[in-house]
Amino acid sequence: MKILSLITIVFTLTYLIASKVSLLLFKLSNAFFILGITYLIIALIMHVKNVGLFKLIRYNNYKKKQKLLIEKGFEDKDSLMEPYEFFNKDNSNKWNNSIFYIFSIPLLCISVLLAFIGK
Repeated sequence: MKILSLITIVFTLTYLIASKVSLLLFKLSNAFFILGITYLIIALIMHVKNVGLFKLIRYNNYKKKQKLLIEKGFEDKDSLMEPYEFFNKDNSNKWNNSIFYIFSIPLLCISVLLAFIGK
């Protein structure tokens, strides 16, 4: 959370300095909108990664790789995990995207409010 706060502050300050728009409210609105959309896209990509269809695709890729290793003699036949074992192991590596939602939604709301106030 500290890293995202630092990234947000640094980007906002850089955008405020580099932007050619004259009104401060529009500069802030644009900076918050760019960051909010970026964080929202990252959160949605993480959400899609955690959904079941992609888990099934990852399991099939794992199964193909394991079968090749078994055929070459590098692995035993018992080393191939069943789908439920693979999904339980895979859930432990689940990406947490809530922090990106926590940052993106308020940034987008603030951006909209600043745009209306500056109008």
